[in-house]
Amino acid sequence: MISVGSGDYDGEIDKPLTFVGEGPEETNIIVTEFSTGSTTTRFFNTTISSSNGPIHSSDLPTLQFEDSVVDAGIGDVDPPNFSDTLSADIKLKNCTVNGTIWTPAGGSLYANNTILNGRLELWETSIKDCIINSRIHINARGENNTINDSVCEGIVSMGGTRGSVLTSLDCTNTAFSGGLQIRGHTRLENCSANGIRIGKTPSITGDGANLTAINTEISGSESFNSGIKIVDYDGGRCNLELEGCTIDTQSTSAKYAIKSEHDGIPELIVDDCEIDNQILCPTHENDAQYKNTIFETNDASFDYFIEDKLDYIVNNAFIGADIRVNSDETLMFNEEAKTGNYYSVYDNQDEDGDGIIDLPRPIPGEGNVTDQYPLASPPTAEHESGVDQDVFDAVDQSGDGDVSLDELQNAVDDWGSDQQIDNVDVSLEDLRAIVDWWAS
Repeated sequence: MISVGSGDYDGEIDKPLTFVGEGPEETNIIVTEFSTGSTTTRFFNTTISSSNGPIHSSDLPTLQFEDSVVDAGIGDVDPPNFSDTLSADIKLKNCTVNGTIWTPAGGSLYANNTILNGRLELWETSIKDCIINSRIHINARGENNTINDSVCEGIVSMGGTRGSVLTSLDCTNTAFSGGLQIRGHTRLENCSANGIRIGKTPSITGDGANLTAINTEISGSESFNSGIKIVDYDGGRCNLELEGCTIDTQSTSAKYAIKSEHDGIPELIVDDCEIDNQILCPTHENDAQYKNTIFETNDASFDYFIEDKLDYIVNNAFIGADIRVNSDETLMFNEEAKTGNYYSVYDNQDEDGDGIIDLPRPIPGEGNVTDQYPLASPPTAEHESGVDQDVFDAVDQSGDGDVSLDELQNAVDDWGSDQQIDNVDVSLEDLRAIVDWWAS
């Protein structure tokens, strides 16, 4: 270890060392050149710059920076050969990096609580609690990538034309302000994205870019003309699964919530979402399901579905515009549950008050299908206990998503007076379901 005081230090690093400075403002290390090494080289509490281009070595296994400012690129941004790019792992903690990081030849980037201002060209990466102010590209051979609790201001793209394995990306609690371009398997949970474009890497035959999004907010992208756009690459197969998501496109000029140019989507499942615009997904090989979802728009001039081959549309609400179905194989109701969908344009009567409109609703379109149990009002969300969410919320007075023994006792006492809890009607069956859920 070398303890470095205040001032500038210029020199060639020819073996692994640990540099500890007095702080980024006090200590400035100017790197002339990295040479060979067999262990980790570390920089702590310093500002690192370079007098000879990016910091680059294919021989070091790890470069580690902590509590430092890196005013240089890391990796050869324009290597003569692909194999010449940096293969070392880069570890960043509590840093600011103002240069490009280029590690597509086998090195991994691990960044924690770091501001990344330069372009990132990566093989594999694990990013947490970071702010990325430029674009990120993850190479097609990077299989295990994570971005968590971060903000990505630039576009994030993944998958290239090299390699035989689709890249994968797993993200939680991350904002993709610049949007996402996916050419691999991606999972988003509690995220937001300004548009998502999904497509297959051209050099990989028969596989596609699958997206699973949970509790994620997706806004419309003007460049994609949609919230989610699925494009076709050499007949690749792309699955799409959305759960608890919001697609908000009408605040932009985007025309579609979901638009597919893909030929043959194996599976498309939309569950418990909120969608405000048209969906164009002409073909599906297997399932195309829409359930427990609110479609709501202030534009009555369009139909929610265009040329879609739909399989299952049950327990949704279509508000502000109508639905059109052109496939005679589409199921619009659940016979066992005696439930269908709510249509704001269909205002027939529910004279017996059972929540189902008395007359079946013929659905516009060439499919000539009928909803046998059109709903008189939009369906409410359901809690995992099996009761409506508003019933569970009345019992969960703290709003923490759980029920304490005191809350349960208070609910039982409250219910006994008028079969209401906090002015919400609750049946005995609902109360028993919550008790059973609590006990389990």
